[in-house]
Amino acid sequence: MEQRRALVRVTRDPQADPAEVALRVQAFHERDLDVATALLRVDALADVVRTSADDDPPSEPAAAARHLAAVLGDELGYRGDPRRERRHTDAYLSTTLDEHHGLPVTLSALWVAVARRLRVPAYVVALPGHVVAALGDGDDRVVVDPFSGGQPLREADLADLVSRATGGTVQFRRAMLRPATSAELARRILNNLTVDLRREASAEAAVWTVVARLALPDPDPEDHRLLGDLLMASGRFVRAAQAYDRFLDDAPDGPRADEVRRLARGARARTN
Repeated sequence: MEQRRALVRVTRDPQADPAEVALRVQAFHERDLDVATALLRVDALADVVRTSADDDPPSEPAAAARHLAAVLGDELGYRGDPRRERRHTDAYLSTTLDEHHGLPVTLSALWVAVARRLRVPAYVVALPGHVVAALGDGDDRVVVDPFSGGQPLREADLADLVSRATGGTVQFRRAMLRPATSAELARRILNNLTVDLRREASAEAAVWTVVARLALPDPDPEDHRLLGDLLMASGRFVRAAQAYDRFLDDAPDGPRADEVRRLARGARARTN
């Protein structure tokens, strides 16, 4: 319950440190994770970036983006590797801190956290299929891809990135560049964990990720259905039926309501 309360607290805070959001997601399952110590590591990383400048580190967005790319991306190697076999632990910020590697969402959370510690306005951008970071705002805003070592992204680059990440099913719009909320950041991390744990291990291993998603502000009723599916696959039929019932409570007339009613009846039949 303590880890659940901590996740709820941080994801309800619009000014939350994205590094803490990422760590609270991990701590929801890894109860022995020392979040405070991990945040000190982020502070220390920001100090490295700060002291690597000849004078004070630049605060103007374009110059700050170049400095972060030079130190975090090139010198320290905090970037992604598309050739590396993906593991669920790549969605953990502690893994990124240890191995200088991660998913776009964890790397973006780290880059934004470091930029803010350098007093550079920055935020996470949850593009469809690929998370990036933005420094500054308005006409001075610079969007970078931490997964590519901080490569700056023009509008044409963003359109290409969204198209590739979604298989051409989504077109880029400027409205997509709004700051992601703390809850949206947590949800993107958890979405990756759900997929990867289900692929690597089992439906049972992924159950906690959906339980955590349901603890976030404004939970999606579809998560109750997904939880029911995972519990069914794990042989936990009573709890699966309860999860399907929660979906129907929230979306009794939705397009999938009849399907979920059949699933609930099937789950209860398996308990006889």
